Amino acid sequence: MTKKAYSGVWTPRAEVLCSKCHGGEQLTLREVGKNEGITRCDECGVEIAVGKTVALEHNLMLFLQDKGIPAHMVQTGGMVSAVWIHFQHANGELYYFAIVDRYFWEGEEGFLVSVNTVDGEMIDCTDNSIKTPNDVYNWISKYPVARFLPAEDERFE
Repeated sequence: MTKKAYSGVWTPRAEVLCSKCHGGEQLTLREVGKNEGITRCDECGVEIAVGKTVALEHNLMLFLQDKGIPAHMVQTGGMVSAVWIHFQHANGELYYFAIVDRYFWEGEEGFLVSVNTVDGEMIDCTDNSIKTPNDVYNWISKYPVARFLPAEDERFE
Protein backbone atom coordinates (compact mmCIF):
# COMPACT_ATOMS: atom_id res chain seq x y z
CA MET A 1 0.00 0.00 0.00
CA THR A 2 1.31 3.46 -0.91
CA LYS A 3 1.79 5.89 1.96
CA LYS A 4 0.00 9.23 1.74
CA ALA A 5 0.57 12.52 3.53
CA TYR A 6 0.10 16.23 2.99
CA SER A 7 2.79 18.32 1.31
CA GLY A 8 5.32 19.91 3.63
CA VAL A 9 8.33 22.20 3.41
CA TRP A 10 11.64 22.77 5.21
CA THR A 11 11.85 26.54 5.61
CA PRO A 12 14.86 28.89 5.76
CA ARG A 13 13.86 29.56 9.40
CA ALA A 14 14.42 25.87 10.26
CA GLU A 15 10.72 25.03 10.47
CA VAL A 16 8.95 21.99 9.10
CA LEU A 17 5.49 23.12 7.96
CA CYS A 18 2.53 21.80 6.01
CA SER A 19 1.65 23.74 2.89
CA LYS A 20 -1.33 25.35 4.62
CA CYS A 21 0.68 26.68 7.58
CA HIS A 22 3.46 27.78 5.24
CA GLY A 23 1.35 29.68 2.73
CA GLY A 24 -2.32 29.10 3.27
CA GLU A 25 -3.07 26.72 0.40
CA GLN A 26 -5.57 23.95 1.00
CA LEU A 27 -4.22 20.61 2.20
CA THR A 28 -4.50 17.69 -0.20
CA LEU A 29 -3.37 14.13 0.51
CA ARG A 30 -0.78 12.84 -1.95
CA GLU A 31 1.54 9.87 -2.32
CA VAL A 32 4.83 10.07 -0.47
CA GLY A 33 7.73 10.15 -2.93
CA LYS A 34 10.69 7.76 -3.01
CA ASN A 35 13.09 10.32 -1.50
CA GLU A 36 10.63 11.60 1.09
CA GLY A 37 9.69 10.71 4.62
CA ILE A 38 6.75 11.49 6.90
CA THR A 39 6.89 13.78 9.93
CA ARG A 40 4.58 16.30 11.63
CA CYS A 41 3.98 20.00 10.90
CA ASP A 42 5.54 22.23 13.60
CA GLU A 43 2.42 24.44 13.65
CA CYS A 44 -0.63 22.18 13.38
CA GLY A 45 0.79 18.64 13.84
CA VAL A 46 -0.67 17.15 10.64
CA GLU A 47 1.41 14.38 8.99
CA ILE A 48 3.42 15.77 6.09
CA ALA A 49 5.85 14.52 3.45
CA VAL A 50 9.23 16.28 3.25
CA GLY A 51 12.71 15.26 2.11
CA LYS A 52 13.86 12.00 3.72
CA THR A 53 16.76 13.60 5.63
CA VAL A 54 14.61 16.40 7.06
CA ALA A 55 11.92 13.88 8.07
CA LEU A 56 14.42 11.58 9.81
CA GLU A 57 16.05 14.45 11.69
CA HIS A 58 12.75 16.13 12.56
CA ASN A 59 11.35 12.84 13.90
CA LEU A 60 14.54 12.42 15.95
CA MET A 61 14.06 15.94 17.34
CA LEU A 62 10.46 15.12 18.31
CA PHE A 63 11.58 11.85 19.93
CA LEU A 64 14.26 13.65 21.99
CA GLN A 65 11.83 16.41 23.01
CA ASP A 66 9.42 13.71 24.23
CA LYS A 67 12.32 12.49 26.43
CA GLY A 68 12.72 15.99 27.90
CA ILE A 69 15.77 17.03 25.86
CA PRO A 70 15.44 20.52 24.28
CA ALA A 71 16.48 19.43 20.77
CA HIS A 72 15.80 21.80 17.89
CA MET A 73 16.25 21.88 14.12
CA VAL A 74 18.82 24.20 12.55
CA GLN A 75 19.64 25.15 9.02
CA THR A 76 23.37 24.65 8.62
CA GLY A 77 23.67 26.44 5.28
CA GLY A 78 22.28 25.86 1.81
CA MET A 79 19.01 24.53 3.29
CA VAL A 80 20.90 21.60 4.90
CA SER A 81 19.33 20.48 8.18
CA ALA A 82 20.60 19.17 11.51
CA VAL A 83 19.38 18.65 15.05
CA TRP A 84 21.21 20.62 17.76
CA ILE A 85 21.10 20.34 21.53
CA HIS A 86 22.86 23.04 23.58
CA PHE A 87 24.34 21.96 26.91
CA GLN A 88 26.75 22.77 29.68
CA HIS A 89 29.35 20.04 30.14
CA ALA A 90 30.21 18.78 33.63
CA ASN A 91 33.52 20.69 33.23
CA GLY A 92 31.54 23.98 32.95
CA GLU A 93 32.19 24.53 29.23
CA LEU A 94 29.35 25.19 26.78
CA TYR A 95 28.92 22.74 23.90
CA TYR A 96 26.26 21.48 21.54
CA PHE A 97 25.41 18.11 20.10
CA ALA A 98 25.02 18.26 16.31
CA ILE A 99 23.13 15.32 14.85
CA VAL A 100 22.75 14.60 11.14
CA ASP A 101 21.26 11.76 9.15
CA ARG A 102 24.03 9.43 7.88
CA TYR A 103 22.08 8.59 4.74
CA PHE A 104 22.50 12.15 3.44
CA TRP A 105 26.25 12.21 4.12
CA GLU A 106 27.29 8.57 3.70
CA GLY A 107 24.40 6.72 2.04
CA GLU A 108 23.89 4.52 5.11
CA GLU A 109 21.19 4.19 7.76
CA GLY A 110 21.69 5.92 11.08
CA PHE A 111 22.86 9.18 12.60
CA LEU A 112 26.16 10.97 13.14
CA VAL A 113 26.39 12.69 16.53
CA SER A 114 29.18 15.15 17.24
CA VAL A 115 30.00 17.37 20.20
CA ASN A 116 31.07 20.89 19.24
CA THR A 117 32.28 24.04 20.99
CA VAL A 118 30.27 27.25 20.66
CA ASP A 119 32.80 28.22 17.96
CA GLY A 120 31.92 25.08 15.95
CA GLU A 121 35.06 23.04 16.69
CA MET A 122 34.27 19.30 16.86
CA ILE A 123 35.70 17.69 20.00
CA ASP A 124 34.00 14.28 19.92
CA CYS A 125 31.99 12.13 17.49
CA THR A 126 30.13 8.84 17.56
CA ASP A 127 31.18 5.78 15.65
CA ASN A 128 28.89 4.23 13.03
CA SER A 129 26.81 2.24 15.56
CA ILE A 130 24.16 4.96 16.07
CA LYS A 131 21.26 3.55 14.05
CA THR A 132 18.05 4.62 15.80
CA PRO A 133 16.67 7.57 17.75
CA ASN A 134 16.98 5.43 20.89
CA ASP A 135 20.70 4.88 20.14
CA VAL A 136 21.13 8.68 19.90
CA TYR A 137 19.30 9.14 23.20
CA ASN A 138 21.43 6.48 24.91
CA TRP A 139 24.69 8.04 23.63
CA ILE A 140 23.66 11.52 24.77
CA SER A 141 22.52 10.13 28.14
CA LYS A 142 26.01 8.72 28.81
CA TYR A 143 27.71 12.04 28.04
CA PRO A 144 28.74 14.21 31.07
CA VAL A 145 26.01 16.84 30.65
CA ALA A 146 25.59 19.11 33.68
CA ARG A 147 22.43 20.67 32.20
CA PHE A 148 20.70 21.19 28.89
CA LEU A 149 20.28 24.78 27.69
CA PRO A 150 17.37 26.30 25.73
CA ALA A 151 17.53 26.53 21.95
CA GLU A 152 17.33 30.33 22.20
CA ASP A 153 20.56 30.63 24.22
CA GLU A 154 22.30 33.55 22.48
CA ARG A 155 25.77 32.26 23.38
CA PHE A 156 25.33 29.74 20.54
CA GLU A 157 24.55 32.30 17.81
